[in-house]
Amino acid sequence: MRIYTCVDCKEQFTSTAKYAHHRKCEKYGTTVFRHVSEKVVSKVSGRLIAIGQLKIHEASFLKLTKSCPTCGKKHQKPKFCSRSCSAIFHNTGSLQTTKTKNKIRETLLLKNTLLTSEERKRRSDRCKENNQSRRGPWSDLHSNPKPCRVCGRWFIKQTILCSKKCYAKDAQRRALNYIGTGRGKRGTYKGVYCQSSYELAFLIWHLDHGIKIKRSDKIVEYEHAGRKRKYRPDFEVGKITYEVKGYEYILSKAKHEAARIVIDNFVIISYTDLKKIHIKHVCQKYNKKEETIFELYE
Repeated sequence: MRIYTCVDCKEQFTSTAKYAHHRKCEKYGTTVFRHVSEKVVSKVSGRLIAIGQLKIHEASFLKLTKSCPTCGKKHQKPKFCSRSCSAIFHNTGSLQTTKTKNKIRETLLLKNTLLTSEERKRRSDRCKENNQSRRGPWSDLHSNPKPCRVCGRWFIKQTILCSKKCYAKDAQRRALNYIGTGRGKRGTYKGVYCQSSYELAFLIWHLDHGIKIKRSDKIVEYEHAGRKRKYRPDFEVGKITYEVKGYEYILSKAKHEAARIVIDNFVIISYTDLKKIHIKHVCQKYNKKEETIFELYE
């Protein structure tokens, strides 16, 4: 009995028919046996398809094949073979009517992009005087005219600030002045801004003991993760600069290392020290719990 062994998977067969089925026999002058998983280029679609799925693929491809109206390429998509062919087909020879052009112009005028400087100033003054939403066709689709809190220019947009430059300046100002940063309970106590209840306890302890304390004006530049950043410590008591820190993060370590190099007397107050001295003093004197210290804000 003759035994046939598959060259690829080493499986053995005693029947020639089963071996030929396993290898998907194809005749090219002489009998050449090819494995089922071997891939060949389809003459219909031009894709690499396994021999076992070649006939099914070609039949389904011919059944679903369409021609692209733009380039004539064969494909199986709804109409066009690509987005570029669709754009070329629809835009070639298309002309915009006067009505469409007027609509586009009105839309651009509403966005305040095609106005001259004199016209923009005139409308800005008019909006400033009347402060109403429907004082002309340019403000029908927008909110009430309002001044930009960074540059002071009056504008008509559904945004907080008038431009990206003002957003960048505002973000830098907020970061350096501790406005809207961090997750602590923020507020003001006797004219001094605090970013958390820990800072509030530290501030109250010094004020109750008659020690002069103020918000630090020093700015430390440092680099972290390839980006240049700026950092401002919390308080200054005499010649000593304090940083009140409840939790230590990777970014905090980078800030503190840079601050120790730039500032001579730089001290970090941890949560353990705060709880033993400052938080304990505030809770006993003002009859507050640690979670409700922020209620002392003005």
